[in-house]
Amino acid sequence: ADAAALFSSSSSDICDRVAVLRAQESSIAYRPLDYLARLPAEIALADIEDYKLSRSKMCLWSHRLADACNLSRHAVVRAMNYLDRYVASKDASIIFDKRRYQLAAMTALSLSVKLHEPLALDAALLAEISAGCYDAREIIRTERAMIEALQWKLSDPTSLDFACCLVGLIDPSAFFGCDLVLVARFFDAVKIQCELASMEYDVNRKCKPSEVALASI
Repeated sequence: ADAAALFSSSSSDICDRVAVLRAQESSIAYRPLDYLARLPAEIALADIEDYKLSRSKMCLWSHRLADACNLSRHAVVRAMNYLDRYVASKDASIIFDKRRYQLAAMTALSLSVKLHEPLALDAALLAEISAGCYDAREIIRTERAMIEALQWKLSDPTSLDFACCLVGLIDPSAFFGCDLVLVARFFDAVKIQCELASMEYDVNRKCKPSEVALASI
């Protein structure tokens, strides 16, 4: 959203939107699950920390790909939600299978872009980006499996959704002197905080999207 668009809706409409988002984030379908807590007790703590680092790196790679393809980074935030929910629905040991996990992460990004962006990352393009590690058929199969695992619940409320609404409730004349350039800079900073939060497993498991948005603001 650009600076002007943030204030294009009435406060009443924004509050209604926030109420819908809060209901979604509290529903079982979108509630974050700590899938690392379900791993066998013999899994070393160091291995779990290595996974958290790998997840962050995969998120960073997705952000760079989004930038290169001129896509919204919001798609990456939503994709990480898909990925976490998908892993939580499966045997969490998938996180220690580098090939399967990376395939799932790429597929989650493709699915998020396909549903919420004007452009698309089709399976053939992703296969090319993977430099031959995956073929289009694998990506399509994984996408179908992910949609089924998520039970077609693909409208995850994100911290950026809440941030757009909450910033829109701020009186621009009182806080920004009606300077839309200043508003844009402020909102860019908020978005960066939300994007950074999406890289952190512990933040995403312990905090609701609305809490991340408030902290970012």
